[in-house]
Amino acid sequence: MKESDLLQLIGKIYDATETPACWTDFQEQFADLFHGEGCVLYLHDLSSCRSLFGHSALSFVRHTRFDLQYAATAPYFNDNGLNVWLETSKNIPGGVVFTTSQTISDTDLQKTAFYNDWLKPQGLAYGLGGVVLRQNDISVRLGVTRTKQQGPFTTSDVESFRQLMPHLQRACNLYIKRAEAEALRNCSLESLNALPMGLILLNQHARALFCNLAAEMIIERNDGFSLDANGRFCSSVALETKALQKLIMDSIDACLGKGLCAGSTMKLTRPGSVYPLYLQISPLPSQSLSLDQMPCAVLFIFDVGSNTKLSAELLTSLYGLSLGEAQVATSLAMGATLDLIASEHHRSIHTVRTQLKQAFRKTNTRSQTDLVRLVLSGPAGFGRM
Repeated sequence: MKESDLLQLIGKIYDATETPACWTDFQEQFADLFHGEGCVLYLHDLSSCRSLFGHSALSFVRHTRFDLQYAATAPYFNDNGLNVWLETSKNIPGGVVFTTSQTISDTDLQKTAFYNDWLKPQGLAYGLGGVVLRQNDISVRLGVTRTKQQGPFTTSDVESFRQLMPHLQRACNLYIKRAEAEALRNCSLESLNALPMGLILLNQHARALFCNLAAEMIIERNDGFSLDANGRFCSSVALETKALQKLIMDSIDACLGKGLCAGSTMKLTRPGSVYPLYLQISPLPSQSLSLDQMPCAVLFIFDVGSNTKLSAELLTSLYGLSLGEAQVATSLAMGATLDLIASEHHRSIHTVRTQLKQAFRKTNTRSQTDLVRLVLSGPAGFGRM
C-alpha cells in the first residue's frame, strides 16, 4: 500500500473521532485499498458469545458492503459459535493482525456451516482481521473479506494493517471512554432529578447549566423565585434579588480563585405562601479554566411549603408498617393532625391513635417528632417528587 493511501486512511480514522458518520467513509476506503468486499468493525463479548454490530453510543461499531440479508444473520452465526473465523481467533490478543487462513485452513473452512451458509452464498472466501482492543472478555475487531477471484490476503496486507492499528486503538478507546462518560452523566442526572429539593448548577456568568425537576417546578410556579429577562435568577423582592445575585457571584468567584466563600444561605419571600423558600449557594471545587459549560456554583432550593407526596408503600417495605400505619406516618410528616388524618381516611380517632402507636413500636421511635424526622430523613423522603 502506498504511503499516501495509508496517510489518507489514518486521516479518516481521526475524522471519525470527531464525526461518527466518517466511520463508514473509513470502512469504504479500507475495503478499497485492501482490494476487499465487506468490511466490519464490531464488538464481541467472549463471555456471553454475543456480538454488537451497531450501537448509538459506540458509533464506530458498524459494517459496510455486506448483503443486507446476510448482514442481518451475522449475529446468529457469531452468537451461536458458528463463525469459525471468530471461534478460531478468540485467544488472539489486542493489537494483533491476522489472516483467516492462519487460524483455519481453507479445506477445513469449506466443511463448515459458516462457509456454506454465509460466506459462499456471498462469494466470500478469505478474511483479514485485527483485534483492535481486548479488555477482559470484550474484544473490538476490524475485518475485511475477499472473494476467491480476488485471492487471499498477503503478508504485505498484514503489514499495512499493522501500521493502522495504533490509530484505530486510540480512536476506539476514545469512543469507549466517551460512552462510559455519557452513561455516568445520565445516571448522575437521574439521581439529581430524584432529589426532593431543587438543585441548579451555574456557570461563570451565573446562568443555569442544569436544573433538576424540583427546581424546574419551583421556577415554573414563579412564586418568589424566577428568571429575569437576562436569564438571571431573581426574587419577587428587589432587595432579595440584589442579595441573591451577590451571593451567587461570591460563590462563582471562589470557584474561579477570585475570592473566598464557603457558601451562603438566605430565604426568599413568597407572595403565594406563608412559607419562604430557603436557598443554599455553594462554590464548586476550584478550577483553572473558566469555560461557559463548566459549573462553578450549585444552588439548592428548599420548598418547605410544597405539596409533597411521601411514599407510604416504601415505609411498609422499610419498617414493616401496615398501609394504614404508613399513611398515618406520612400524613404527620406532611403536617396533618391526627383529627385531620382520621377525617381524610374515614377512620375513627381511636383507630388512628392505635396505628400511630404501632408505627412508634415498629420504627423504634417515641414521639410524633421522632417519627416525622425518621420519615423525612430516610428513603421515603426522597420518593416525594
